[in-house]
Amino acid sequence: MLATLALLLGSACSGSGEAPAPASADDAMAADTQLPALGLPLTGITVSGISAGGYMATQFHLAHAEWINGVAVLAAGPWRCAEGRLQQALGRCIDGDEASLDAGRLATEARGLARDGRLAPASAVAGDRVWLFRGTRDTVISAGVIRALAGFYRTYAPEADITLREDIDAVHGWPTVAFGAACEGFEPPYLTACGVDVAGTLLRALLDDLTPPEGNGTDNGLHRFDQRPFWPARSGHSLHESGWLYLPRACGDGTRACRLHVVFHGCRQSEDFIGEAFVRHTGLNAWAERNDIVVLYPQVSPSRLRPLNPQGCWDWWGYSGGDYAERSAAQTTAVAAMLTRLAEAPGGARPR
Repeated sequence: MLATLALLLGSACSGSGEAPAPASADDAMAADTQLPALGLPLTGITVSGISAGGYMATQFHLAHAEWINGVAVLAAGPWRCAEGRLQQALGRCIDGDEASLDAGRLATEARGLARDGRLAPASAVAGDRVWLFRGTRDTVISAGVIRALAGFYRTYAPEADITLREDIDAVHGWPTVAFGAACEGFEPPYLTACGVDVAGTLLRALLDDLTPPEGNGTDNGLHRFDQRPFWPARSGHSLHESGWLYLPRACGDGTRACRLHVVFHGCRQSEDFIGEAFVRHTGLNAWAERNDIVVLYPQVSPSRLRPLNPQGCWDWWGYSGGDYAERSAAQTTAVAAMLTRLAEAPGGARPR
């Protein structure tokens, strides 16, 4: 049964197969430091995510829209699509059509939770930019699923604020200019060399006045940090011991007005599966270095029991609790605490 679910969860997210045993705590924390206080504003934040991470990006957006002014989602569907049911997550949330997903009903439910304070006010979502993407060769997420997500956001924002890209000949993955598998190859690290700068495209859709990069970022700009201080009290959250932060040279002392972008990886894209490939090679870091954007890469770990998350997916079906898509969700509160730390006045720990 566990092996079957592992394969199903892999097909629903990014990849398949058995999850490796996580590294020991001593090994995982050997090079970690504390997340720094940088004095970043808790406004104007942008968020992106792919597949399971795309679902998480929308969940985090609706939970903290007062902090966020733009969201980019690659290959995922509408908020709370699974409605707490794994069978539904593995069914219509990956191969459904717009009618079966009923984005209007989900949006109505989200507004109800917002009125109760369990999500950000709907008015905070209304002015945000939305960029959505699905490759034409994607055999994991159907066209109807991403279009349902577009329909969900249309209940909040005007058409002019929503971009849906379905014109890139790519499989289920994050397209890059030159790094990763062949563009037609659905395989680790689920970064595909398609000759397309999706990182730059999504950032320019969400932010104004960006300057194209001249390189790939700096090798010393990426830092591994200890996520454990941000773990919630409840168990079963599946959060990794470590996360990653890309810190441009101009943003390290807290004197520059830097912006913040949060990225949620897909299933089988944490360091347990592909090492540093995702945090180094999406293309985001080069744009971040050139435009003074701090990039936060939170991570989750695979687990086989309590919770059942063998592929290391962000929770978009409820393994961490019934409130997984709300502001109080275990993973959402942890990432929110990371952002709060980054917003604190400088003077705390710095990446080495």
